[in-house]
Amino acid sequence: MAYDVSLIGLISRIYIEDRVWSKIDRALANPSWLAKFPATSANFLPPGISDHSPILVTIFEDKHEAWMEQVNGSLMFKPFAKLKNVQNKLLLMHKESFTDISSRIKTCKDNLHLCQQQIQEDIHSSTLLDQERILLATYMKLKQAEGNILKQKEKIANISYNDLSSKYFYARIHDRKQ
Repeated sequence: MAYDVSLIGLISRIYIEDRVWSKIDRALANPSWLAKFPATSANFLPPGISDHSPILVTIFEDKHEAWMEQVNGSLMFKPFAKLKNVQNKLLLMHKESFTDISSRIKTCKDNLHLCQQQIQEDIHSSTLLDQERILLATYMKLKQAEGNILKQKEKIANISYNDLSSKYFYARIHDRKQ
């Protein structure tokens, strides 16, 4: 077997007999991305039947998962305790991400408005333009989350006070479909 390795920029080719191996897949990040997500990593997975390797980009650090925490007790108690750990982590995540979303939307909208006023005074500030882009994306994400929460509440409200065989229930279903 003869190995001939040639490097052309970021592309590397290895010739092994009649087969050419090329590595042209890459993940890119700019300095602002790396400042916001310093623990970002990229892992190149096997290509399978394709001629490109899928890239698994991990944005957050591998945090200790609630399920993996050590639990002492009987074999029947361990799954219960692990599920309780997962529930507590999910409740904490819900509290941090979705609690008091209306006030978070108002604060974000106010910050966006203030940023846009500052942009009108200094239209060449790239920092303000970046800040506006981030605030706008955050605002849209919060509004979408609020919409999802309201949709879920509407579905729960319909089920909780309706008799499944009543005319009112079927009228609500018809209205929702419309």
